[in-house]
Amino acid sequence: MVHMMKRNRFLLILGLFFKIFNLQAIIIDNPYIPLFDYAYQHKVDRRSVLASNVFVAMAHQGYTELQGTIPLPELFGKYNMTNTAKALVATGQPNPLPTSWQALPNLIWDMQGNLFVQGIWFDYEQYLGHDLSVGFRVPFMHVTTQLEFLEPEALKTIVGLGVGGEANLYTVLTQVNRALGFNSYQWQTTDFGDFDLYVRWGTVQDYAYKCRHIDLSLKIGALLPVTGKVALDTPIAIPLGANHHYGLYFETDFNCDLKDDLRVGFWLNATNRLAKNQVRRMAAGRELPQFGAIVGAAQVDPGLSIGFSPYVWLDDLRDGLGVRASYRMCWHGQDYWRDMRADNSVPAQLANVIDNSGWMAEWFTVGLVYDLQQNVNFYRAAPFFYLDLDIPSGVFSPHLVSKTYRLSAGFEFNF
Repeated sequence: MVHMMKRNRFLLILGLFFKIFNLQAIIIDNPYIPLFDYAYQHKVDRRSVLASNVFVAMAHQGYTELQGTIPLPELFGKYNMTNTAKALVATGQPNPLPTSWQALPNLIWDMQGNLFVQGIWFDYEQYLGHDLSVGFRVPFMHVTTQLEFLEPEALKTIVGLGVGGEANLYTVLTQVNRALGFNSYQWQTTDFGDFDLYVRWGTVQDYAYKCRHIDLSLKIGALLPVTGKVALDTPIAIPLGANHHYGLYFETDFNCDLKDDLRVGFWLNATNRLAKNQVRRMAAGRELPQFGAIVGAAQVDPGLSIGFSPYVWLDDLRDGLGVRASYRMCWHGQDYWRDMRADNSVPAQLANVIDNSGWMAEWFTVGLVYDLQQNVNFYRAAPFFYLDLDIPSGVFSPHLVSKTYRLSAGFEFNF
């Protein structure tokens, strides 16, 4: 009896300790970091939810529809030093290339790089009664990226350099990129992602419509940028949210226990970010967007994002241990850009960045679940724990997204 009281007290303390931490966020419009998960599992008599999740994510490659898997920094193409130098000249700067190289058509470098993310979700959902709940969620992340330029043998041949000519090539490359304002090929930041505030209507029923349990919800939410804007002094900074754009989303999810040990469900999300005027890099010629020679005011109107994810969950296969699997697909429409500079005598070339702003990503997720409710007596204070692995997939030709793997470990708690 004393042992049981101590165990129940421990579970209560565990749940209260993690009350400030929560997961199950579904933010679908970041092409570099997967920021979504399974929908909440609500109980008839416990419809508030808290949880916690820590995760790591990493990538060194990306997807394009035509080329398949490519190095991550080359999502938008190879680095052409000739085009970059010409763009600098168009903005009124001197040509940083040696005189003998300025007439050469294509001085193309290979690039490789990586992305590494560590993070945790903070989240809380409170049931108000009459099928209504309110909640908030925000991720906190540490992100590092790295870029490396590799000179192909063809590049040395074009500029007429022999053995040992790499040093001269890298010297010129450094001069070109410093003229753009870049001093480092490493970047890191520690910051919050977008703050998600939502209202949820949901019905939860047991033994209805020939199912053991049904959980259906409709949700409307606002995405409020907390993180700082993407840095303009490096070509490898990525957004932790959506480049400081406010957003609105509509979401529905459905969870159904077909029988004691089999659960299926899905979520569907549509997100729209609002247009915003901000200082961004823009191309002056045919240089890559992230190496744009123009830094000035632009209006960006992000496209619509849609995400969909079905799942299957086998519960309590042995002493509370279960498995689950899911497929996630996210699609983002083209963004629309407009040059808002007062002086646009050097016109911005926005066609490339607009054409390459739409993307599609997909992942398969597999996970283990351990449900303490299956083998403790104090059911109301027993969370379930999980370990999920998100594996990027190329089944339906993902395009212009990072090939990011993510490992998540956490729990969910109903009260």
